Amino acid sequence: MNYGFVLNKYYGDKKWACGLTYDEFYWDEEEAPKPPDDHLQSLWKSLELQTDTMRQKRNSLLAQTDYKVVSDFPHREKWLIYRQELRDFPSIWTPETSFPTQPE
Repeated sequence: MNYGFVLNKYYGDKKWACGLTYDEFYWDEEEAPKPPDDHLQSLWKSLELQTDTMRQKRNSLLAQTDYKVVSDFPHREKWLIYRQELRDFPSIWTPETSFPTQPE
């Protein structure tokens, strides 16, 4: 589990500093009680957070291939198709769906 990701998304307005485990992350108890670990675990598994994670990965894959669609790049058409598949991916995505495969 990535505590920093969950804390940033759901508790970004609170004072906290992240560690690798529940016991390692700092939480300002004066502002609000530290959320229980099982609650944070359920947020981590939530579909909303999984969707955010998928979109971040998709955006990263698009950014990594920006240069492959310039007019003189070899096999440009394959990369244009792949990038369109990435753009369409959120509409077909489920947690079990794999990302489109990059052209060779």
